Amino acid sequence: MRGDNLELVSEKNISPDLKGEGLKDRRRLSHSLFGLNGDSDGIIYIENVVKNEKYNHDHPSASSPTKGFEETSPKWRKKKDTIDSKLIYESPYLRVEEHKRAGFDDDDVWTWVDAIDTINIMIHLKGSNKFAVFNQTKYGVDSFVVSPIGGHIEVGELPLEAAKREALEEMRMKCEEYLPLGHEETRLDVNRGFGFVSTYLGYNCEKVTGEDLPESDELEAQEYIEMNWNQMVQLALNPSKEVYIGENRWSNTVAMSLLKLTEKLRPEHLSSPFQ
Repeated sequence: MRGDNLELVSEKNISPDLKGEGLKDRRRLSHSLFGLNGDSDGIIYIENVVKNEKYNHDHPSASSPTKGFEETSPKWRKKKDTIDSKLIYESPYLRVEEHKRAGFDDDDVWTWVDAIDTINIMIHLKGSNKFAVFNQTKYGVDSFVVSPIGGHIEVGELPLEAAKREALEEMRMKCEEYLPLGHEETRLDVNRGFGFVSTYLGYNCEKVTGEDLPESDELEAQEYIEMNWNQMVQLALNPSKEVYIGENRWSNTVAMSLLKLTEKLRPEHLSSPFQ
C-alpha cells in the first residue's frame, strides 16, 4: 500500500530537529530511520534523539541497578525436582546457580539464571491507526533497532503497575486501557530461567504534560517514532537487515499487540485461514 513501505532515510529527509548542532554525533541514527513514500497520512514523527543526555549527566545514579533483586526475583526451586544448588555468580541484576535435579546423575549440573522480572508495553495512539515505538541502540546490538517500551518491575509493584509507570516515564503516555497479552507472566527461557516478562497493549494512549512527571532512566540513545498499522505488520513479518525489531520478546509484544487490537476492533478477522 502507498505510504506503508519501509526504507532507509537519507540525510536530506531527516527532521529539521535532527539537523544542526550534534548531527555529526547522531548521524548513524539516520541509518535505521523509517522513510515513507506517498500519502502524508503515513508520516512518522521523530523527536528526542539522544533522549536523556542531560538527565544521565546530572544524575549518575540513573545507571544504578534496580534495588531489591532478592525481593523481585526470588531463588527458583522446583518442588520434588531441585535437590541442591550452588551459587556461581550474583550481581544486582542476575544470579547464576548450578542446580542438582532429581533423577539426574550426581555429576550432572543444571545451570540456572534468575534475573529481574520485566515488562513490555506497546503503545496504540488514541483515535488513530498508529503505534508509538522507539528506535534505539542497546549494548547487545551493533545498530539501532525498533522496540516497544520495556523496563524492570520494582519492589512492591505488580506487573500492570510497572507497565503504567514505564509508559509514563519513557513516553509520557497514559492509556484508556492496558490489555494483557497472553499469560500475565511468562518465562524468557523455560529451561534456564532469565526471569519472567509481562506484556501489555496500551490502547488509546495520549501524551500528558506536567512538572511532576517522573524522569526516565534510559542510558542509551533513543528516539520516539510513530508507525501505522501496515508498517507494524510489515516490520513484524518482513524485517530488513537495517530495519528490524531487536529482541525476541519485543517481537512477541508487537505481534501479540496486533492480534489483540484485531480481536478488540475486528474479531471477525481472526477466523481461521484454513476454513
